[in-house]
Amino acid sequence: MSESTEVKKSKRELVLDALNEGGATMKSLMAAADCKYESIMSIFSTLRLMGHCPVKDVPSEDNPEEMTFRVVSAEEWAEIKAERAANAKSKSTAKPRSPAEVLEAATKKVARCTKANDNAIKRANADESSQLLEWKAGITRLQLLVAEDEKAAAQIAFDNSDEAEEAAE
Repeated sequence: MSESTEVKKSKRELVLDALNEGGATMKSLMAAADCKYESIMSIFSTLRLMGHCPVKDVPSEDNPEEMTFRVVSAEEWAEIKAERAANAKSKSTAKPRSPAEVLEAATKKVARCTKANDNAIKRANADESSQLLEWKAGITRLQLLVAEDEKAAAQIAFDNSDEAEEAAE
């Protein structure tokens, strides 16, 4: 009787082999390692720590919506990561709020913090033996102070804006 001396590869090794072969998509990596998406992402993190950095490359030929992956060095990974971060900042779609909108949001935040502070004080007074409730009341008091300061800053910005002049007319 002959025994099999074949060594079973780890999932990390299977994923690395698939990446090195080229053309590996997320689906093919999950099939090769017989694991879920989350496990593949965990394997990617481990590979990065080992200096084998998987990156999305180009759309696959079979399905243009699915990206293929390739392995790059740690230096290339740092460059790619920096480039992505720079592009992400420049593609911000958040619309800047007007001073009036900022003031309105700050006013609402002060109202919420005031209510939360009042409730925390009531709870702390109801159970004076609870140190945790006292701390929570202190935290809500500090949050209220911050919200009031933010509202004051928003009020100053609003007063110095063109919208304040239009509202006065």
